[in-house]
Formats: sequence, structure tokens, C-alpha cells
Amino acid sequence: MIRDGITTFDGGHWYPIGVRRVLENESYVGRLIYRRTRWTKTRGKDGRMHRKQVERPGEDHVEIVGASPQIVDETLWQRVQAILTDPERARKSPTPSRTYELRGRTTCGVCGAAMVGQTLKVKGKPYPYYRCRFAYDRLSGRRCDGRYVRAVELEGGIWREVTAVLSRPSVVYAEYERARAGDEKPDHAEERARLEREISSLKDREKRLVRLYTFGEIDDDTVRSEGDDLRRRRRVLEDRLTAISPVEMIGDRQIDPAMLDRACTLVRGWLDNADTEKRMMALEALQVAVTATRESATVSGVLPVEPPSFIMDGQSCP
Repeated sequence: MIRDGITTFDGGHWYPIGVRRVLENESYVGRLIYRRTRWTKTRGKDGRMHRKQVERPGEDHVEIVGASPQIVDETLWQRVQAILTDPERARKSPTPSRTYELRGRTTCGVCGAAMVGQTLKVKGKPYPYYRCRFAYDRLSGRRCDGRYVRAVELEGGIWREVTAVLSRPSVVYAEYERARAGDEKPDHAEERARLEREISSLKDREKRLVRLYTFGEIDDDTVRSEGDDLRRRRRVLEDRLTAISPVEMIGDRQIDPAMLDRACTLVRGWLDNADTEKRMMALEALQVAVTATRESATVSGVLPVEPPSFIMDGQSCP
């Protein structure tokens, strides 16, 4: 298609994901389905309400006959779908060898760019690492001399630090007292307004990135690396916004030291037994951000003074 000068609908280049969307589009066989999806509001991990598109049940679907002209034979279209959904084809597709717990929240200690997970194989044995996205990036023209960081050691060290902080009653109490004194902070109205504008701008850029991906203008690696960088920058701004915003709903509640000790013990037990998915939930709730090199790493986050949402009610102390 590129050789023949045929571009995408908006004049861009073709990528595999864009071709697949064309092959899966039912409108080419004359089917147009109304009420296939709907928009709903859901609370995200950041505690805010977001709009999300979800699939409606089959009985809600309405086919509009004749609304779309048929340009592909039904039999041919079904053959293509059978190929695309062939389990054997899926097995041959490359799959991630592991989940990188710190993806999207780790930056390079040398140049400040986002770090990505990569698994290297030596004599067939996998070795997971985090590396700067510009370590071997020939497309952008940027280059970083940051070295590979062993994923197991970095993730283990960060998790031990998170566990140590959350299981120390003295640290939790100090954060609680700091939050209670939030009303005494200076007025940061102008800075808060500026941060909110910048955060909104980064969110708009993330949406534009998704649209470019949807139209096939950029590939998976580009949208992943650029998206990670935008989220990292937005997280830094959100952390600053949290730091200068007055804490609400703290009140004059007094903490029972014995209850605090028990709560920290329960939290420590939950953290010690958390699997990868729960660890990532905890890291998100704590807004953990990591800056790493092969020699050292620094970690920052926000310690919640309300019961953390990543711990289920049944696991919390009364």
C-alpha cells in the first residue's frame, strides 16, 4: 500500500495494528451494529471518575440493514476472521516473558527519561532488566549511556523499602501529624492552578497519542514509550499538587498506639503475601516513583493517611 501511494484515512502510514482493524471491520461486509458499546463512569486508581467504553450485552445490539454497502464477500471475511483468531497463530505470537512491576514509574538516573523492561536471553535463560528507553534508540536521535539495571534486584529493593515504611508505626504517625497540620501550609493557589493546567495539558497529549495509535499513525513501541514518559511527567506534577494541597477529612481524631501497631502488623502481612498484581496496585496507590542507575536507586511516594484502597476491608483492622 505504501509502494502504491495509498495512505491511511487521515493521510498517515500503515502499521500492522491499522491493517488488523481494517480486516476486523464488519462494515465492509455490509453490517452496521448500533448500540454495540456504551459509555459509563468508573472510579480510577487515582480516585477520580473517568468515562470508559464498555461492550453492551448481545440483546442490546441493533443491526441497521443497508446502512453500509457490502464491498467484501461474507465467506471471504469469515475466512479472514478464522485466520486472525486461530489459536495456533496466537501461540506463535511473541508474549511478554514477565510482568515488570515498576513499568511506567521508573526513570533513568542518568538522563531522566523513562525506563522500560526488557528480557535478555543468554544460552536460552531469560534475564529481566530495566533500561533507559534512549539506550539504543536510533529513531529519536537521542542516546543515553545509562546501563541495564537488573529487574529482580531493583523490584526487590523497592518493595523492601515500601514494606519497611508502611510497617513502621512511627513513620505512619509522623505522616498523619503532618497531614493534620495541612491547614497551616502557605497558600499555593497560583501554583496549584498552574499545576492543574499542566496536568490537564499532559492528559490531552495522552489522548492525542491514543488517537494516533487508533488511526495507525504510530506503532506499539512508540505509544508505549511516549505514554510512559507522559505519565511519568504527569505523576511528578500530581505528586507536587498533592504535597501543596490542604488535606481534608483528617479532623481531630486521636490515634491509639496499640491500634496503630496492630494496623501496621496487618499491613506488613498483606505486603509480605502480595502477588505481582497486588504489588502493582499498592505501588499505584502509594504513587511510587523510582529513579535508578545500575549503582543506586531513589524512591518517592505519598503515604496515605486514610485506609489504603489496595487493602480489602476484610484485611483491615476494625
